[in-house]
Amino acid sequence: MHDVLTAFRHSKLSRPAVLYGLSFGIGLFSMNGHPYLMPFALLFPALFLLTKTPLERMAVPMGYYGAFLVTIFPGGQVFFGHEFNPIGVFALWVLSCTMLSLPWALLCNNNRRRLFWAVPLAMLIEIFPPFGLFGVGHPLSATGILVPHTAWYGLISVFLASGFIAAYPRIFAPIILTLTIVSAAYVHDKPIPYGWVAVNTRLGPTGDYMQDYRILQYVQRTLNTTTKNSRVVVMPESIMQWNHTQDLFLASTIRRLNDEHRTAIIGATSLVQGAPERYRNVAIIRGEVNDVFDQRIPIPVTMWNPIDSTKGVSLNLSGKATAPVIDGQRPAIIICYEQMLMIPILESLYARPTVLIGMTNDYWAVHTWVPQMQSATLKSWGRLFNLPVVNAINY
Repeated sequence: MHDVLTAFRHSKLSRPAVLYGLSFGIGLFSMNGHPYLMPFALLFPALFLLTKTPLERMAVPMGYYGAFLVTIFPGGQVFFGHEFNPIGVFALWVLSCTMLSLPWALLCNNNRRRLFWAVPLAMLIEIFPPFGLFGVGHPLSATGILVPHTAWYGLISVFLASGFIAAYPRIFAPIILTLTIVSAAYVHDKPIPYGWVAVNTRLGPTGDYMQDYRILQYVQRTLNTTTKNSRVVVMPESIMQWNHTQDLFLASTIRRLNDEHRTAIIGATSLVQGAPERYRNVAIIRGEVNDVFDQRIPIPVTMWNPIDSTKGVSLNLSGKATAPVIDGQRPAIIICYEQMLMIPILESLYARPTVLIGMTNDYWAVHTWVPQMQSATLKSWGRLFNLPVVNAINY
């Protein structure tokens, strides 16, 4: 290993490009939707040991986040349709990667002792706003795969050890591999509560009135055909638009759910009254329990407009961390983009939920690893806190 490091440091190759490629490879390997590969993301900061210049230090995190965010290209083409602008998406990709890379590039270098505190500090910065609003692919999201059922003790331990992992990868890489194999072989996911059902769909986008009506009929038909044993039915994020009319249309179905002590949790969008360009991304809870649960952190730019608050979905950092008790369970509802971040999940876990509910609308990302990555991340958090995960996806 020492000989490899020495040869690299004296190489005449484009060192920043090589470092970018190595880090990009780690990002692809660890964050491609296979949960048991996620822990190897903790090794990407070890590449700082090979850096000598500021450009090389920037190349390391740029490669890692570049690999994770590269899915916005095929996904953006579907999401924006005929309005897709590859130059604009490329600029967004570069801007996002650069912003997430800055704490790493400014704090970390090839000094092992510095990495002891610089790596945890960089990770900490990217948990909380403003970086935490964009901080997808956080290496600590893999903690539940590495040390399942250890809750906050495991999370804090891996956080504190992250600098040592970066400084001594030859020692810790085999440890990570061993812990991951043991986790995969001997630790099982907690089963979902009896009678809880996640309905995956293939409904495509909303927006067309006839499509919205067909989806409303589908939702009603689904709820009417589920048996009494289906005590809680979870449907994906934003599969329909919701207003007073939808409540009236489903009134008889909702009464039936209430009479049978059952509840439906449906992902929907809801227009904000008096603001035609604003809407809420919510989980509509109807039946024995009636409530509305708002998404806290929407996708920046495409949903949440940081510049113009009169458009899109508002940032809701002070929103509820858990939903009301449903069927004896206290659910934490993690809506789409939030599954890729740290702060909304940590807030929900601090409220001590008994079940994690994932709701996503990934029709635009069906040809990417985004749905698999979201599911893998939820799986990791569920394993870390020994919580069941109920995950509903619209493909």
